[in-house]
Amino acid sequence: MIAKNDHSTENTLSDEKALLSIGEVSELTGVNTVTLRAWQRRYGLLKPQRTPKGHRMYTRQDVAVIENILKWLDRGVPVGQVKALLNDETFTPKTSPNAEIAREADKLKKAVMDFDVLSVNRQLSELTRHYPISVLEKNLFGPLTDFFSEQKSDVIGLCLSTWLTMLRHELLRCFQLGQKSSSKRRCVLVSTSLNDLHLFYGQALNYQAKGYAVTIIEGLDSNLFSLVKTIKSSNVTELFIFSEDALSASMKRDIVIIVDTGAVSVSLLGKCRVIHSDLFTNLNTQHVDKAVRKDVTSDSSASTKEKSEREQFQ
Repeated sequence: MIAKNDHSTENTLSDEKALLSIGEVSELTGVNTVTLRAWQRRYGLLKPQRTPKGHRMYTRQDVAVIENILKWLDRGVPVGQVKALLNDETFTPKTSPNAEIAREADKLKKAVMDFDVLSVNRQLSELTRHYPISVLEKNLFGPLTDFFSEQKSDVIGLCLSTWLTMLRHELLRCFQLGQKSSSKRRCVLVSTSLNDLHLFYGQALNYQAKGYAVTIIEGLDSNLFSLVKTIKSSNVTELFIFSEDALSASMKRDIVIIVDTGAVSVSLLGKCRVIHSDLFTNLNTQHVDKAVRKDVTSDSSASTKEKSEREQFQ
């Protein structure tokens, strides 16, 4: 049974302790606040209660509704047809999920191939306002990127460059709009190259939606240890390293030092997480694989430098 939301839209609350703010709901569900508001205003999917000052407040039932919305969106159901499904599981969407996604993809594809920058910007802005980034990445952005990548012609190669540029700009715009300096959870997200930045910004948005104040650094393929020394005094407790390629030996060495000293928590994102699955025996407990540590630090000069750098963290 799909959870239903029976609240009245503008109820005034007498007991706010059992309720959640829009920021807390965003952190719980991974849906940014702009999208939560759009789901309420444009589609009537949510009916948050209001404080006397007009702030939106949500119940746990509302959170369950959001989770169901995400389930349907993840299956490719258009956001405009989700409300009927929340009220009746047996409702049949007017168009098949795949057909709707294909239509959106075709519109974007045509605009890109026509080099209609304004149209691409407009469509991306509309999509990111009404859909979570995670849903768009899986059902639209990823497949469209794959389509352009698989075509072998100079013209399509230019289309791919145009598409990725526009996508990067839109994701970065969303990231900048959603950044909140007041967040108590702070992390640094590092990309080891300037390639695949659309995926990098997507990761930044996902962590931002979880309630982090995210600092992004692009193209850092060395001196990770120096970065950690700098951010250590800024209340940053988590470091995320994104790469679609293998990490350099110096990056792996720095990670070993940082994890061993416990300066910050370190996690790998992207394909490098799979490539270096043996770098940590368990990323959550932050134990370094002994065989990898031996391989990375076997050189005596490196070991001497490593010992000196460890001491700087003490």
